[in-house]
Amino acid sequence: LVATFCSTGTRSFFLHPTEAYHGDLGCPGADDLLLALSNSGETEEVLRLIPPIREAGVPLLAITASAKSSLGSQ
Repeated sequence: LVATFCSTGTRSFFLHPTEAYHGDLGCPGADDLLLALSNSGETEEVLRLIPPIREAGVPLLAITASAKSSLGSQ
């Protein structure tokens, strides 16, 4: 998805959930959108991103198999 967005001129980057806690969490800002993809919507490393992303004012769009999952309900 990142490569497709970049090829259309849309600024984007991949944020690995584990690496986010080692410095990459400072990359997204309020002018960005976090697109979170998770089959179960219950992956711990993805769910840990939600509070700091919310605090930074970054909008979240989640794609998951279950709207009732922890991620889907966000």
